[in-house]
Amino acid sequence: VGMAIPLPTSRGSLVLAFGYNFVKDFDEYLYFNGFNHQSNGLQFELDDGSGNYQWYDFDRNVEQSEEVIVDGGLHQWSFGAGIALSPNFDLGATVNFWHGKDDYQLDFQQKDSQQFYHTFPADFHRYSVNQKILTEYKAFGLKLGGMFKLNPIARLGMAVEFPTTFTVTENYSMSDELEFDDGYVDAVDYEPGEWQYEVQTPFRFDAGFGIQTKRLRLSASATYQDWSQTRFRIPDNARLDSDYDDLLSQNRVLQQDYRETVNYHLGGELILPGNTVALRGGYAVYPSPLKEATPEMDRVYYSGGIGLRIDRNAWLDFAYQRGNWQRVSEDVYTPGGTEEEVTENRFFAGVRLSF
Repeated sequence: VGMAIPLPTSRGSLVLAFGYNFVKDFDEYLYFNGFNHQSNGLQFELDDGSGNYQWYDFDRNVEQSEEVIVDGGLHQWSFGAGIALSPNFDLGATVNFWHGKDDYQLDFQQKDSQQFYHTFPADFHRYSVNQKILTEYKAFGLKLGGMFKLNPIARLGMAVEFPTTFTVTENYSMSDELEFDDGYVDAVDYEPGEWQYEVQTPFRFDAGFGIQTKRLRLSASATYQDWSQTRFRIPDNARLDSDYDDLLSQNRVLQQDYRETVNYHLGGELILPGNTVALRGGYAVYPSPLKEATPEMDRVYYSGGIGLRIDRNAWLDFAYQRGNWQRVSEDVYTPGGTEEEVTENRFFAGVRLSF
């Protein structure tokens, strides 16, 4: 949702703007089931029957299933202003307020379906775990941009978004059950907790070029970000402990395993004779920020759309977008990873009004 309001000026122009954007959809679903010969390092400390405790492995040659459900999204409220500094150059600034939540639930089960573990006390039958994490995000950001009028039909734009620090609050809970061949179940509900930390995003640089004639519009843009500059940080009022030490150690992982990326976008619009129908098409590529990523892990999107003029000052817009990529999902219970091939289909509808 957006609105731009030009204000009366004696010279040049001044425009105020307001917008709301559903920036990112966190919704995901993953389910798999299969027999795994690889180790996930799962072990338990048990009484051997004589009062002595030892560690016993329950880590391979088991049937595993996992279900991950994620709901939520990231929202952005924007307030901006633009001013004409000269007949051929406009300058603008936008203040962004971010908020959102991510509701994550994992259900994992590991079962000795082939009686590989049958000797007391390690006569395991089944292990299951449930994890829930509700994550909330808040942030404030600033973006500056400018547009050059190269000639009557061509425009060149550039923008920079400064690093944004997200305050992240996690509320988590966990429970698990360990069941043996004789039917005995050892169940534990762990005490829920809350944890807060910060994530600082890197600088973002955008550049775009557009051509507009009476019936044809063409545009191309690119975005540069160095993802290795992403940083985890400790809140000012937090006390440094082992948990935060582990968090800060991930900054080295970011520097070692992440890279620079350049996203690029191409688009066009053709207004048909009669000026009541507009046909649109687009193409975009979002490279994976991982250094070891294969080209198949890059997100590639194709889009098409149509605009219909329903009144002198009103348009209805419809669009379809299809994206595909590959990824590997893994956690402590399935370190071997789950390879996924993802196809995303989205439909959009919008309305534009001019006063």
